[in-house]
Amino acid sequence: MKSEKMLMMNIIGNISDMDNVISDIVEKNYVQIVDSNDLISHSEFLFPINDENVNMAVDFNYIRKYKSDINTREEENKLNKINDYLEFDLAKSKGKSLKSYNKNEIQGFYEIILENTDKLQEIDNKISEKNELVNLYSKFKNLNIKIEDLYNMNNFKYRFGIFGKDDRIKLKKNYENIFAAIFHLSSMEEGEVYLILYPTDMEVDINRTLRSLNFQEIFLPKEYLGTPVEIIEKLKNEKSDLISKKKNILKEIEKIKEKYSNELKSFLIEKYNKLNIENIKNNIAISDHYFYLAGWVGKTDSEELEKELKKKYKILIQFNDMDDHEGITPPTKLKNNVFFKPFELLVKMYGTPNYEELDPTPFFAITYMILFGAMFGDVGQGLIFVLGGFLLSKIKNKDFGGLIVRLGFSSVIFGFLYGSFFGLETVIPALLIRPYENINTILVMAIVMGIMLLIMSYGLGIYNLRRENNLEELYFGEKGITGFILYLLILSLALNLALSFKIMPIQLNGVLIGLCLLLMVFKRPLANKLQKNENLYNGEPVSGYYIEGSFSIIETLLSIFSGTVSFIRVGAFAINHVGLFLAFTTIGNMIGTKTGNIAMIIVGNILIMGLEGLIVFIQSLRLEYYEMFSKYYKGDGIDFIPSKNKF
Repeated sequence: MKSEKMLMMNIIGNISDMDNVISDIVEKNYVQIVDSNDLISHSEFLFPINDENVNMAVDFNYIRKYKSDINTREEENKLNKINDYLEFDLAKSKGKSLKSYNKNEIQGFYEIILENTDKLQEIDNKISEKNELVNLYSKFKNLNIKIEDLYNMNNFKYRFGIFGKDDRIKLKKNYENIFAAIFHLSSMEEGEVYLILYPTDMEVDINRTLRSLNFQEIFLPKEYLGTPVEIIEKLKNEKSDLISKKKNILKEIEKIKEKYSNELKSFLIEKYNKLNIENIKNNIAISDHYFYLAGWVGKTDSEELEKELKKKYKILIQFNDMDDHEGITPPTKLKNNVFFKPFELLVKMYGTPNYEELDPTPFFAITYMILFGAMFGDVGQGLIFVLGGFLLSKIKNKDFGGLIVRLGFSSVIFGFLYGSFFGLETVIPALLIRPYENINTILVMAIVMGIMLLIMSYGLGIYNLRRENNLEELYFGEKGITGFILYLLILSLALNLALSFKIMPIQLNGVLIGLCLLLMVFKRPLANKLQKNENLYNGEPVSGYYIEGSFSIIETLLSIFSGTVSFIRVGAFAINHVGLFLAFTTIGNMIGTKTGNIAMIIVGNILIMGLEGLIVFIQSLRLEYYEMFSKYYKGDGIDFIPSKNKF
């Protein structure tokens, strides 16, 4: 399926309507506003000139980039700070009908809350400071003298600090050589805390000695006086006063919140959305009288948007097809139905489809469900996935929950085909095959399924190359027609040699394979010849081209073999699924009691659903990404991200 056809929308309107027009556009949620200044500078802002809009065309000569007078980052930080204290979940309020309010009144409350949040931040900083000081003075609480007495000494100086464990031993050994009084005050993780008193005349020698012992000095603030215990008590009282002030401010904020909760939510949402519009306006060009807006919009939405905007505003609106404009790549807007949409999550993990290639989501969804179900076929466990996915989609993530639901149904379908119900193969009959009893058959079926999926992948790849008009890869590339024929010829040869299933003589088969390889080696000069391009190698050194081409042939042959054999894991995991459960039932039988047997069945199912379910999820994804996407999907597109309100 092709992604949505995208058009470049150009709007010119009166500058007085700019905010309202942008607000209406982002409310619609289906326009990706882009930088109109960039389009104008490259002469890509297109609109027709006639008698009605000649003034707009004249004003176009005086165009400039819009510059906001508002510091949006600073304003948003204020809003975030207020909302952190109010603890509103504005995302849940989005779209709800909140009652109207007196803007001036709520603006006043907003200013009060903003002022109080500044006070609260200041109080929190002071509380942190008091805590740090309490921790600091706690190191000296064994000191029973007033700190100011140390400050006021005339002929002596003091130092507080820490010695490491090893340095303390060195200190003890050299007490008699140090002309100072040394007092051990406390122990801590970093080391031992000491007070050192020494004559002022010995300062140079003492400093040298302390440096040699890696002394880490601690500096005390001089505004606190008294003994360390008295200072700690004072700090705790100051901290208590700050906590009391904080509680009073929070009570005041809580009163306003209780009385005006809905009004404040509406006010904050409006403020956030206005800031969002202000940020969007950075992409707008303006003149003295007009604004110039550009954005991508889906073709299906363009008519409705034009009708609504023209009904409300006097504007010029033009939709342009930019497909043929070099240097401009439209974003990709996927348009999958409800069933396939959850699988976009996994497709976009690999990359967004480029605008020209086929959206792989429907094909990916169908094949991924088949691969997952084939490897994890179980009715009971599949139903658990369905239930879990349904709850997840309602509580947390709609798309991922929907994905799990669909994989669960696939598991249920294959569970009926395999006759497996919570790992037990005696509850329901197998409609198709029991993997554990038909190991060779299930492995062959897996390879056959892989071949069919790869053939379809080649077909999609050829279609995409045709859309891109890439003749070199289309006709002669390893993912194009020649590569596809080579794959079929190698399959034919393998059937002939392994199963004696003769489609054509081996000699002819070998000649055709060789011809395909030659075509792939000479693909560039052949394609340029077809297009009558005299530069056969596009300026690339001839020797380098053929060396690279030879190695790519080896890689292509290896990938054909490994890619096909890779699908054997589908059968292997189908067998493994049964084998794992048999291991748990065997352990249950060894326990020898009915309770132990049931317990092991439950434990086995939980582990299989959790561990093997995750492994199968990853292995299915690996087959899609590495074996199939590599044949037909680039994923180098630009995702369509509509400009929208924050809330």
